[in-house]
Amino acid sequence: MLQVFPILRRYTRAHVWVPLVFALTSPPLMAQDTQMRFDIRLGALKVGHLGVAASETDQTYAVRAQFQDTGLVGILVGIRFDAHAQGTRLGTSLIPRRYEENIDTGRRQSLTRLQYNADLPQVLDDTPTSPLLIALEDQRGTVDPLTALYTLLRSGPAPCGQNIPVFDGRRRSQVTLGPMRDGQCSGNYRRIAGYSDAEMRERVSFPPTLRFAGAEGKSHLVEAKVDTLWGSATLTRQ
Repeated sequence: MLQVFPILRRYTRAHVWVPLVFALTSPPLMAQDTQMRFDIRLGALKVGHLGVAASETDQTYAVRAQFQDTGLVGILVGIRFDAHAQGTRLGTSLIPRRYEENIDTGRRQSLTRLQYNADLPQVLDDTPTSPLLIALEDQRGTVDPLTALYTLLRSGPAPCGQNIPVFDGRRRSQVTLGPMRDGQCSGNYRRIAGYSDAEMRERVSFPPTLRFAGAEGKSHLVEAKVDTLWGSATLTRQ
């Protein structure tokens, strides 16, 4: 979700799947490497796959995600999604240090690089350039969209009950999750600032429901459902 579900829309062009290749510079010993694959559906129709590759140690993490459409004409328009992030771990918390994205949602194209200095994001590259509608100095303590997404997907304590502030280089949003009940939790993905007036009039809130499997303290996401601008979307782990 986050950068995944909000980009779903009608499609007119096929893409070739590029396998995930993610390598850390001088990878430390005892790293735990993970690969995940999720189907994405709009209603009953499968529209794509999300691949995620990650590596974690006790002190660091790195993650990359790519979207692959199903090639069905008329479902999505020009989707391209490739992002990677890396940073440090503090207990179970992820603290980003770098983030890069290459995204074409059909509505906007984005080439962005962020670097973090004392938890304050700095925009190194941002294409296309246009005036920011949000103050960078107010974004301290936010995480990038992929770090936020990986917080929901990774194995470990379920993220239910968390509030995750997200900044993508231009826009501020907030993921708020309620407590775990019967293996799942619900919440809200909310646009906060940096969006145009038209975007804010279009819709502000996108409530998700997350379902988890696994033992206490070591669960993993198996399904996420969220309302989007184009109907109900579901992300299912394979």
